[in-house]
Amino acid sequence: FDEEDEGFIGRRRRSSIRSFHIQQLFRRKATIPVIATFIVVLVVFIIIISVFVLKVSRESGINQPPVNDGEMHEKYVEAVSAEELGKVFRDYASKAHIAGSKQNHNLAIQINETWTKYGFRSRLEEVPVYLNYPLKRSVRTLGSDAFDLSLEEAFIENDGTSKVDFSDAMPPFNGYSGSGNVTGPIVYANYGTQEDFELLEKTYPDLSFVGTVVLVRYGGIFRGNKVKNAEMRGAIAVLIFIDPQNTGYLRGATFPEGPWSTNTTVQRGSVWVGEGDPMSPGFPSVPGGPRLSQKELDDPDLQWRPLPKIPSLPINYADAQRLILGIRNSQAAPTEDWWGGLNATNIGPGPLQVQVEVEMNNTVVSIWNVIGIIDGSVEPDRLIMAGSHRDAWTFGAGDPISSTAVLMETARSLGTLLSLNWRPRRSIVLCSWDGEEYGLLGSLEFSELHAARLDTDAVTYVNIDVAVNGGDVFYAAGVPSFQNLVKEVTSTLKLNSENSTKLNEIWNGEMEILGSGSDHVPFIHILGISSLDIMLTSSSSPYAAVYHSNYDNIYYYEKFIDPGYKLHAVMARAYGLLLLKIADSEILPINHITYANAISSYLDTVLNVTNSNSFDVKAMRNSIENYRQAALAVEAEIQHAQNYIMDGNTIRSLNDRLYLTERVFLGDKRTSGDKWLRHVIFTPSPSNVYAGLAFPALFEALDSGNLTEATFVQQRLAQVIDQAAKYLQKGF
Repeated sequence: FDEEDEGFIGRRRRSSIRSFHIQQLFRRKATIPVIATFIVVLVVFIIIISVFVLKVSRESGINQPPVNDGEMHEKYVEAVSAEELGKVFRDYASKAHIAGSKQNHNLAIQINETWTKYGFRSRLEEVPVYLNYPLKRSVRTLGSDAFDLSLEEAFIENDGTSKVDFSDAMPPFNGYSGSGNVTGPIVYANYGTQEDFELLEKTYPDLSFVGTVVLVRYGGIFRGNKVKNAEMRGAIAVLIFIDPQNTGYLRGATFPEGPWSTNTTVQRGSVWVGEGDPMSPGFPSVPGGPRLSQKELDDPDLQWRPLPKIPSLPINYADAQRLILGIRNSQAAPTEDWWGGLNATNIGPGPLQVQVEVEMNNTVVSIWNVIGIIDGSVEPDRLIMAGSHRDAWTFGAGDPISSTAVLMETARSLGTLLSLNWRPRRSIVLCSWDGEEYGLLGSLEFSELHAARLDTDAVTYVNIDVAVNGGDVFYAAGVPSFQNLVKEVTSTLKLNSENSTKLNEIWNGEMEILGSGSDHVPFIHILGISSLDIMLTSSSSPYAAVYHSNYDNIYYYEKFIDPGYKLHAVMARAYGLLLLKIADSEILPINHITYANAISSYLDTVLNVTNSNSFDVKAMRNSIENYRQAALAVEAEIQHAQNYIMDGNTIRSLNDRLYLTERVFLGDKRTSGDKWLRHVIFTPSPSNVYAGLAFPALFEALDSGNLTEATFVQQRLAQVIDQAAKYLQKGF
């Protein structure tokens, strides 16, 4: 057995030696072609993988080679075209398109298709909402000299509007007006402010508004507050007119020869002081979803704000003049300031009696938001929101097509960048809102439907509404933390090629407080998302003469506001650059130092206006200083991050603190002064929702003399500001 093993082992060794020599020989002969074959296969494999990766990156915008943001932003500015913008303007403003109408739905479809063509991920969102439209409108005086008010606007032959289009527009009415057929004496209440009514009550203690028809002029406050002030005093109807002293013949030539109101111009508008679908307060309105019943609409515990119950109508100043003449021999107006352009020297009541009949068709209809998205390449979950509303009371050349045309040109120019394989660092979301005129219906329902996503991921919302209504004043309103960004953008843009004036030269440099009246409300006042609104306006304000009337049309804009659409083009450049700088900056351009300084100034203003400079606000002063110190520390952190290479997680954490600190400023009814609008630093004023009010809860307590409540609110506000300081600096 051992010998056999030895023989076997010997044979194995000899065989291995021969095999080794054969392999070596083979290897020498085969090495070159094997290596060549391997290289060829490897090259083919690399080419295939490269083509696949390139295809994916082009389609997704991810893993693109770094682009020069400054260069791409310059290309955006160059892409903006006044000519292209003008085409959209003339198309969209050619026909009336009120919320809920077929024409406005058609515009939504058109915008959705256009954004898709530009490279956006675009979609329509249907929103069922409660609206009303007029069935009957009449105002008739009683007695031997009875007459009917016209309640119409005269068709003007040479303003470029056809009779068919003119007649297709809704007649003058107030959205959300109550219905009724009532008769009573006229009482003139100037602008219908709380102060005006209080002055009448003080001047004439025996004067009662119960059962009266209140006549007021436009101006001063939101029309809905005028109706609310009259209704709460027992008035049975309200008539609102344009005063020629403010916007009519006393200012200059009237339309179409000049920009000012004719004697038949009527301003339509909503008279509800609430926002969102009245039948879904606090929850989203979706097709087939839950809704309040008609009976529940009147329940103050369920409703956002009570809808008006009394009828109201807008009238022209020719009709108003006849009513004022009918109360000529009654009680005198408290001051000459009330007389206005119609010489309203008396206030009534009587002897003139009027019958007001308004029948509204209350109905649920669908409105349509359009949402267009460019996905970010680095942080696609972070959202830069931007929008303008689309619905109009009539043709809406200024309100809203001026801003919609800017939004569309912004989209087209961003589409140009997309064609160059550019993607923003963060996602950009453009929104065309519906139903804004009735009460911010589309934007608020969107914010309720997507609240969870917006709460965590929305960095900002940039609004634009009536983008251009003049050319000598640039206006910006929003959170003070964007003040430096607005200064940077406006310092780079000229009004037009013929005018070397830059936007920052016609801006006062201040960020105005955001009130209500446009689609920023659900973002800043409800969700605490940093918001911004910009406008190019006029020191003489002629556009107010045709606002919400049939004369807010293409002819008016091309003759009196912006021939050639060059001012609109500069606003499209400003609007787009704001979005791009927020979307592309590695570190968000949010400055909390300017915010802290503004908050300190807000507090000074509240104390001065309420004559409360002796009131103890030490706790708030200390918290504001803590916030300012935290802002300084974060600014140093930003400078460090810009000077050294930081990892992505560190940058993201810093950015999160920069934009999410705004959420800390959300409070409750006792700290914000409102059940629904929760921002404690500023909210719309209860007496005029158009205007913003700083520290509303503190203001109300001090203004009413309730020092116990003011002390509590001051301490709570100090807590909130301290919490913001801690979150900003450490995030926890």
